[in-house]
Amino acid sequence: MSKFKEVEGRLIRCEKLNDDLKEEIIELKSRNMRDNIIFYNIAEFQGHGQEDCTALLKGFLQAEMYMDNSTMDQIKFDRVHRMGSRNPRHGRPIIAKCSDAQTKELIFRNARNLKGKPFGVSEQVPPEINEQQSHLLSKFKDAKDNHLKPKWVGEKLLVNGTFFSKPQNQSNSAHSVPIEVLASNIKHSEITSVQGSSFQSHKAKLIDPEQVIPILHQLYTNHSVAKATHNVYAYIIESNGKLIENSCDDGEHGAGRKLLNLLKEQDIRNQLVIVTRWYGGQHMGPQRFNCILESAQKIINA
Repeated sequence: MSKFKEVEGRLIRCEKLNDDLKEEIIELKSRNMRDNIIFYNIAEFQGHGQEDCTALLKGFLQAEMYMDNSTMDQIKFDRVHRMGSRNPRHGRPIIAKCSDAQTKELIFRNARNLKGKPFGVSEQVPPEINEQQSHLLSKFKDAKDNHLKPKWVGEKLLVNGTFFSKPQNQSNSAHSVPIEVLASNIKHSEITSVQGSSFQSHKAKLIDPEQVIPILHQLYTNHSVAKATHNVYAYIIESNGKLIENSCDDGEHGAGRKLLNLLKEQDIRNQLVIVTRWYGGQHMGPQRFNCILESAQKIINA
């Protein structure tokens, strides 16, 4: 059971780091796309030779969005091209990378001239954000109908100073956090450093072994803790006159048992005690166990 808990704890850490990596990728995509505008349903050139998308788009801006010559002089693009596979019935969308913020502002200011026409204009956003925004379209339309000027900020919707985000369906999550765990206060000690390694301890109230994994999940929302070399933990639960105890080395062989013995010696019940170690590159030998127990003692006394 202890080995299973250790593997499950590591899995949670991997999931958290993977989620963080996905968020970083989405952020990078967003930055790369922030100057891009997509134009829809502009007829595609069917003749011989290569289509000049820049000239076609500028002609569209004048003919369909009614931009005059003085406005067109301010319109500058770095790149303009079609995106996606050819569609015999509809022209592929055109994506234009604006050279400056002014170009983007002018285009969206004149986009109202497309009302009632078969064309469309939108900012380019990563598909992950687009999917999340789709869950808030009803709120967006309601805000527009009530003249509240809604605004997208990434995947969140801003209406009159209030942010709305996609509802979280925790019932489908393998590691959904119970309300009583979310309400609990995980306490943390100060970080101490010895021979290059750093140690920090944490504790949380615990009344059921099933709460261990959700508490770890909550703790690993701290990216630094999730990336730590080891997160050793132990607990003793008193329930109906019986004691339930367990420990986890998390790769630091023997550390979980030593931490559990410390809890026994001091009769610590109904608390999960976790010690985080960030390895600094210098082998400490048996001294590392002393550091782990000293760190645990700090949070026990807190």
